[in-house]
Formats: sequence, structure tokens, C-alpha cells
Amino acid sequence: MHFIAQASLLDVRKKIYALDIENKMATKLFDYGINKAEGEISLQKEIVSKQKLIRNGFIGGFAIVLLFAGVFLSQRNGLAKRRNGVMNCCSTFCLKKLPRN
Repeated sequence: MHFIAQASLLDVRKKIYALDIENKMATKLFDYGINKAEGEISLQKEIVSKQKLIRNGFIGGFAIVLLFAGVFLSQRNGLAKRRNGVMNCCSTFCLKKLPRN
């Protein structure tokens, strides 16, 4: 009788130990899955931030090129207007100096 009780007690302890180990393994696997997912999420966030930095750099560079193009064209048009104004002034001045027939 004592031997049967001792055997059943050992059997219960083994089952409890096996359940405990199984529970710990499930917890470890769950934690590993969560940590892996968090790592992938942080990697994706890092990639997105780099892409945003590159995009903003291109937009800024394009804006600077447009600014320089605008300044260049405005100065070129201003010089052309002044040159035409000077040429008209000189031609009327020269015509006034010429003797009339």
C-alpha cells in the first residue's frame, strides 16, 4: 500500500514538473516571438527614418536649384531690359546728333 502511494505521488510530481517545464518553454517561445517582432519593427522604423531623410534631402536640393534658377533668370532678364533701354537711349541720342538733310 505504501509503495503504491509513493509511486502515485512520484507520478503526480513528474506530471507537475512536466507541466511546469512546458509552461516555461511556452513562455520563453512567446517572449522570443515578441522580442523578434519588436526587433523587426525597430528595424523598419530605422529604414523609414533613413528614407525620410533622403527624401527631404532631395526636396531641399531641388528647392535650392529652383531658387538659384529663379535668381539667375531674373538677373538675366533685368540685364536684357537694361541693355535694351541703353541701346534705345543711345540710338535716339546718336540720331539727334546727326545732321538733318
